[in-house]
Amino acid sequence: MYALLIFILINLLISVNCISDLSTNYGNELGATMNSIVAVQGIVAKLPCDITPTFLDDKLHIVIWNKEDSEGKLIPIYTFDSRHTSHFKQAKHWSDEFLLDGRVHFRYEEDPAMLTINNVLHKDEGFYNCRVDFKRSPTRNTRLNLTVIIPPANVIVLNEKGIKVSNYELGPYSEGDVITLTCIATGGVPVPKVTWWQENALLDDFSEDLANNTVRNILHMEKLQRKHFHRILTCQASNNDFVAPISTSMRIDLNLPPISATFLGENFPLSAGKLYQFKCEVIGSHPAPRITWWKGNTNMVDVETKSANGTAISTLTVIPTADDEGKYLSCNVEHTVLRNHSLVSSRKLSVLYSPLLTLNLGKNLSNKIKEGRDVYFDCNIKANPWVYKISWKHNDKTLNSNLAKGVIINNQSLVLQNVYRDKTGSYLCTAINKEGESVSNSIHLEIEYLPKCRLNKATIYEALLNETLQINCELDANPKEIEYMWTFNNTEGFQQYFSLHRNASYLMYTLKSGKDYGTLFCKGTNEIGDQFEPCVFTIIPRDKMDLLLNCSFNNQHTESLNLACKHRLPVQLNGSFVAEIYDIETGVLIKRLTSKQPTFIINKLDEGLQYEIRVYIITREGTSNVIQLNAAMPKWKTFKDVSRLNFTITPTLAITIGIVVLLVIISIGLLTITKIYKCKKEKQTSNYTNDSLLKPKFADEQFSPTEASDRLLKSDDKNPDIIPLNSSTNVQKTYVSLNDIQADISLHDTPFLFTKEHPRTLSQYNYDTTGRPSNFQSPTFFKYSHSRPARLPEMPVEYHNQDISINVLRPLLTNHINRTPVTLLPQQLSATQL
Repeated sequence: MYALLIFILINLLISVNCISDLSTNYGNELGATMNSIVAVQGIVAKLPCDITPTFLDDKLHIVIWNKEDSEGKLIPIYTFDSRHTSHFKQAKHWSDEFLLDGRVHFRYEEDPAMLTINNVLHKDEGFYNCRVDFKRSPTRNTRLNLTVIIPPANVIVLNEKGIKVSNYELGPYSEGDVITLTCIATGGVPVPKVTWWQENALLDDFSEDLANNTVRNILHMEKLQRKHFHRILTCQASNNDFVAPISTSMRIDLNLPPISATFLGENFPLSAGKLYQFKCEVIGSHPAPRITWWKGNTNMVDVETKSANGTAISTLTVIPTADDEGKYLSCNVEHTVLRNHSLVSSRKLSVLYSPLLTLNLGKNLSNKIKEGRDVYFDCNIKANPWVYKISWKHNDKTLNSNLAKGVIINNQSLVLQNVYRDKTGSYLCTAINKEGESVSNSIHLEIEYLPKCRLNKATIYEALLNETLQINCELDANPKEIEYMWTFNNTEGFQQYFSLHRNASYLMYTLKSGKDYGTLFCKGTNEIGDQFEPCVFTIIPRDKMDLLLNCSFNNQHTESLNLACKHRLPVQLNGSFVAEIYDIETGVLIKRLTSKQPTFIINKLDEGLQYEIRVYIITREGTSNVIQLNAAMPKWKTFKDVSRLNFTITPTLAITIGIVVLLVIISIGLLTITKIYKCKKEKQTSNYTNDSLLKPKFADEQFSPTEASDRLLKSDDKNPDIIPLNSSTNVQKTYVSLNDIQADISLHDTPFLFTKEHPRTLSQYNYDTTGRPSNFQSPTFFKYSHSRPARLPEMPVEYHNQDISINVLRPLLTNHINRTPVTLLPQQLSATQL
């Protein structure tokens, strides 16, 4: 019995010690004293309670939390009841909603178990009791003292003027200034402590309590320095170690003058005309300085400035010129607040440039110089580096020293001795250095000289009596204002028909009689003096036979010809142009045409005949030379080559043709017996095969010649030299000069040239039902004659098949595509000789 009682007492002592150890340990972890719990208002307060049974096989029944009121009475605020369940999850929770507003909860799963009070308030402060009942173990009671801390509510900073600091900026101050800052904290239980900090260093921790639950701390800083720029000052207020103190921070702003201004990069020579950038670095200025650039006394505007972290870099973009050589480029730095703090950084410019040249005439010289005098030029040069070559040019041609020609070059000077008119023109100098080549201004030098004939030989004029000549006396002189004097056969004072036009005299000279033939002399005078050698003009009689130059056909039709002639008939002679047309066979004059113009239209010509046309001019002085031309008029129309047809016979077309042919044969059989032979012939000619559609068949029989064919046979016998042309072949194009006395124009074809060994007449051709030879071409033959040699331009004559019904080529005026040319033959080479 006694032994049992002793055992129970020992267990009770062990339990009490365990509870005391737990309370002490937990209180130490929270920073509180034994059985003391500290919490900060607004966060969670945790009250520990050991619910572990003393015996291992024991069971928790109920946990009751009580709060002591002001009289020490226990008021239940929370229960955890597990008497009727074996699992804590199914235990019942109860709390006093009036006292704790639902902010309390028991957390049995933690070790030790905790009663948590969310958003703890100052009214929650006091003594709490935790009673734990077990099934077998004795009841356990834990008494806790909860203390609730109220942090300070607000912190403000006042400057030395008593003004609240805003925007977290202090100042701006200047170096050497003294600042006084007051930090005031309001609220908080217990009373907070106010401290000043710079970065992580404590500056001042002395604070004093004021009325109305406020605390302040005054900070004094003597002689601000550059090191204080942008330093962060912080005022803190705190009354516990569980939450961070409330604080306010601010940055010190200082006006700092620039420390240095420096050009970046090396100083090297510049090339004029190229783009460069200069950079000036300014260190230490706050706020950013105003940077200006100066080149000599000129303010530069193409500037860009960037600032960061107390460093400003200004960039100048400039294109140096030759005038910048030796000037100073300056970077001027001015503080926007501290007016007495400025810096200047300068650099002397070295500019390389190509030569600058100025060309001047010598003193007391004009650019108008008389022949025989001396001229000299000066080439003024400005260059860096200096030039290594100087050249002189006259009319873009390089000049070299030549004493014999009076050209002397001495470095930057040019001397021209005894100048002549060939020295007239533009003069300039050029110079070269390492930067390039330059050209000076040009000076135009005018050499004044006496009049002189532009032509150095006598001019011969041919004229008829009563013909008026325009004689041009063209002189070269400077000045160009000239007075002209004419003489005839060395007789001075001849001023008849005198006229003046610019710098040339035009004399209208009319020959009234044979005495007017002779020599005219023209001389001029200008400001320089009189002309030395006169201009000579010789007038001789003109041959009247030489008025007509040449004639040609510019169009030809079946019954007409168009004729045009070139001439040199003086207007004063008032001549008429005459064209006589003869039949070559009979020599009979068919018609005679007269015209005031050198053109004729010859109409009503017979087909197939050859004509001779004689053209001349009639004047009151007589008849000119005669131009003769031959022409053959075409007769028959040309057939197209059937072989060129691209014709395809289809089966349907072949059946249709067969039916038609059969009907024609039946119709022909019904004709009279007298037409049987003719019907058979028509059947034979109309019976085509596939090949016959491309090439017509002609019978071997010959028809008796008709009247037309008789005339053709006679014409053929009288013209054995005519060469027939086959229209299916090509005609070669040949150019022949017409400078001979006579020239023949004929048509021929190279593949079918017939000579005496291979004659062919009209009787050898097959004839059709109309009596015309099949595939026959009538030749065209032109003959050109001249009574004396005449130089004519070489020009091709072209002909073309214009009418497909006549197998004769017609002449054209100009060249055209796909037209057949013919050959012009001189008279001594006849057609049969080809």
